[in-house]
Amino acid sequence: MGFIKNLFACVHMSNNFLRFRDLAGKVVLGKYKEGTFEQRLTIVGCLTVVFVSVIATVSNFVLGLYNIGLITLALLIVSTFCFSTARFGIFPKWLIHVIFLIAIIFYNLSWLFNFGSQGPTLNLIIGIYVFFILIWKRKNYFVLVSLCLVNVCVLFLIEYNFPGIVGNYSDEKTRILDVYSGVCFAIILTFFMAVSVKRNYIVQYERAKKSDQLKTSFLANLSHEVRTPLNVIAGFTSMIPEMNYSDEDLKKIHKVIDLNGKQLLFLIEDIIDLSKLEVNQLELHATFFDLKSVFSDFKSGFEAYSSVDREHKVKLDYKIDLENSQIYADELRVSQVLRCLITNSYRFSDHGVILFGCYQEGSELIFYVKDTGRGIKPEFEEQIFDLFVKFQNRDHTIESGVGIGLHLSKKLVELMGGTIWYKTKYLEGSEFYFSIPYKRG
Repeated sequence: MGFIKNLFACVHMSNNFLRFRDLAGKVVLGKYKEGTFEQRLTIVGCLTVVFVSVIATVSNFVLGLYNIGLITLALLIVSTFCFSTARFGIFPKWLIHVIFLIAIIFYNLSWLFNFGSQGPTLNLIIGIYVFFILIWKRKNYFVLVSLCLVNVCVLFLIEYNFPGIVGNYSDEKTRILDVYSGVCFAIILTFFMAVSVKRNYIVQYERAKKSDQLKTSFLANLSHEVRTPLNVIAGFTSMIPEMNYSDEDLKKIHKVIDLNGKQLLFLIEDIIDLSKLEVNQLELHATFFDLKSVFSDFKSGFEAYSSVDREHKVKLDYKIDLENSQIYADELRVSQVLRCLITNSYRFSDHGVILFGCYQEGSELIFYVKDTGRGIKPEFEEQIFDLFVKFQNRDHTIESGVGIGLHLSKKLVELMGGTIWYKTKYLEGSEFYFSIPYKRG
């Protein structure tokens, strides 16, 4: 029993540590938690220098090394500024170059006022250059190594030919304390760099593995979603010449072919638009249009589809709470988001009503799609906007679709300057909302 208790205690501590690590990552990195490795390492490196500079400044003043203490104090101020700029700013391109320049000035001044090779400065140079090799582009590696070697050679020649420039410690005890504190500084800096590199490798490996799995799943789903309407279209078109159909039957066949053709067209358009969004090449074209007309077309198109699909007994209705239904926005993209949300609600609803509509809230238009379907399981809620993600329904089968609709909707809404959110309760239904800036017609 004691062993089991200890085991559960260890698991609990491990889970708490993981939660603390994730929380610390969000606090330190902010919106750059999912940024590039160079961005995250720069932020972590600046914060590490801030903490170590505090210790170094206090230690230097305690040891009576006032000159180097002023330098580490200046480093503390500058590193705090760099961390704040990287963490809370827009991470400008010049930031890494500024940090590199500051680092060179710091360790050269540190070498001069901290007694040259007798002090700890030379131990720091290697760690500093390793840090910049990790965050700089590959084409700059040769420049970094060359600059490091030239700098060290110059420092060596100065100290070798003019030993009086760097001076000496007042006593051996002070020198030992200063050297070992500098080594601790280098160890801490190297530790955080190594941990960041290792963690980045693990994260990127997991992302690559998950991406590969998702792409494989996407291609399998895409094959099914494309083949199904194509088979319907090919089957019905091949049957028409072989049999004598009445005008009413031909109208039904035409409706089935038309709906499957549109379904296939929408799928291809969504994939193309998603590709454009990924490379920032999708442009908006805002115009004045009538929401009521768009909503009416959605309802009539849905009724035509539901008349063919016998598995779902779902009704669609809309409501517009606006004095004037004329608005200024990109009609195609607003319609595309609504289509994705309505289609998603339809897939997760076997019966009941899907209600969509729009109302004004301040300077924004709020669109919504509400259904009385199966809702979303709590464990899946954080993933619903992820790309290629699909979930099991109650009978443990995977829902239809390729898993891009909600992700595409989120991207399009953000491109239009709005936000998207949802409310859901498992087995009772879901409500999806998105906002865009409101301009009247």
